[in-house]
Amino acid sequence: MQLNVKFYLNIVFLIFSHLGFTQFVIDTQAIDSIKQIKEVKPVEATFLFSYYEQDGTKSPVTGGIGNEALQDRVWNVSLNIPINDKMEFEFLGGIDMYSSASTDFINNEYGLYTETSASYKDERIYGSLGVLFNNEKSRTSYGMGIGCSHEYDMKSYNLSASFRKLLKNRNTVLFAKGSVYNDKWILFYPSELRWKYKKNNEIDENEDGDGGSQIRNSFNGSITIEQDITRKMNASITVGATYQNGFLSTPFHRVYFYDSSNHDIESLPDKRLKIPIGLYVNYYFNKYLITRLFYRYYFDDFGIKAHTISIELPIKPINSFALSPFFRYHTQSSSYYFKPFGFHSYKDDFYTSDYDLSNIQSSRVGLEIRFSPFIKSKNDKKGIVFKKITVRSSKYYRFKQDELILKAYLFAISLNFRIE
Repeated sequence: MQLNVKFYLNIVFLIFSHLGFTQFVIDTQAIDSIKQIKEVKPVEATFLFSYYEQDGTKSPVTGGIGNEALQDRVWNVSLNIPINDKMEFEFLGGIDMYSSASTDFINNEYGLYTETSASYKDERIYGSLGVLFNNEKSRTSYGMGIGCSHEYDMKSYNLSASFRKLLKNRNTVLFAKGSVYNDKWILFYPSELRWKYKKNNEIDENEDGDGGSQIRNSFNGSITIEQDITRKMNASITVGATYQNGFLSTPFHRVYFYDSSNHDIESLPDKRLKIPIGLYVNYYFNKYLITRLFYRYYFDDFGIKAHTISIELPIKPINSFALSPFFRYHTQSSSYYFKPFGFHSYKDDFYTSDYDLSNIQSSRVGLEIRFSPFIKSKNDKKGIVFKKITVRSSKYYRFKQDELILKAYLFAISLNFRIE
C-alpha cells in the first residue's frame, strides 16, 4: 500500500470542519501489531458519540448537599495512519459539551434562585497526536505523543511515551507507558467568598478568574505483563503509579463547619500519590463465549483504599454479531480529609465534602452490541470499508451505606472504518 499523503490530509481537514469536539487497559491492537507486522496496514478511522447524564444529592459545590444534575455529550474521532510497516501515526480529537446544575451554584450558595453562569454550560476541546515505531526483527514498538485540552477554567498539556516488547517465547508481552500532564487552573471561587480570595484584594477584569491561576502537575507510569497461560486462557497484571503536585483542591467546592457560622472552600494537600494494581484474566470457552474478568486494588496517601471487580461475557452467536453484558462493582474507604456537610472544624488543616473521597460503594451494569455488517473480499476495489458499529449502554448507581446518592446513564455509539 502506498500512502497518498494529500488524500489523508484532506480527510483530516474534513473531519475537523465537521466537528466544530485510566484505568489501565491493555492495548490489544497495538500488541497484535507487534505479532503480525507483515505488510502496511490500512488506515483505521473511528467516530464516537456518547451521551451521559447523572442526578445526585451530594454536590460538593454546595458543601456535600444539593443537586448534582449533569449532562455531557461527546463527539470525537480517532485515526490510525500507517506510513509503512515500521511507522504509524495516531490522532485523537474531539469536543465535550456539558451542562451542570451543581457547578452553576458557584454563583448561588443555597440554590434559592435560578442562576445562569459561565459554568452552567461549557465545552472541553481536546486533541492528541502520536507516532508509533515498530521493529519486527526485535519484536518491539516505541511510541510517543503530545496532547492538549481546553475548557473555561482549565488548560492542560501532556506528553506520553510507551514501549512494547514481545518476548522470545512469543507468549509474553511487556508493555510500559508513562505520561506527564501540566494543568493550569483558572480560579473561580463561590460568589460569597470572592472577597476573601480575590487577587490583590480587588478583582482585575483583565485577569483570568477571581484569584488568578494555579498549576497542577501529574506524572503517570505503568508496567503491564501479559501472558498466554494456555491455549484458552490469557492473563495480565498491571502495576501503576500517579504522583501529583501543585493545586489539588477545587476552588469552587464549599465546606461548612460545625463550630462556626462561616464556611470556606475545600482545602487539600498539595501532593498526592496513587497506586493501582490490576489483574485481567480472559478465558475462551468456545467460539461463542469468552469470559473477561478484572480486579483492581487501589490505595493512595489521602487514606483511600479501594477494590474493583468486573466481569464481561462476550457472546458471539454468528461471526458478524456479538453481545457483551457486563457488570462492575466498586467499594472504597474514606479519605482522611472527608466529612459530610457541617461536620468539619475550621481548625482542621485540610477538609473536603466531596463524596468522591468518601467511603462509598458503586455498581455499573450494561450491555455492548457489536455488529460487522460488511466483509470486504480481496477482489474488491480499494476504498472506504465500513467495518464495525458498536453500541454500549450502562446504568451506574452510587451508595453511601444504604443510601442511593447518585445515579447515572451512559449511551455510546462508535463507527469504525478501514480506508485502503
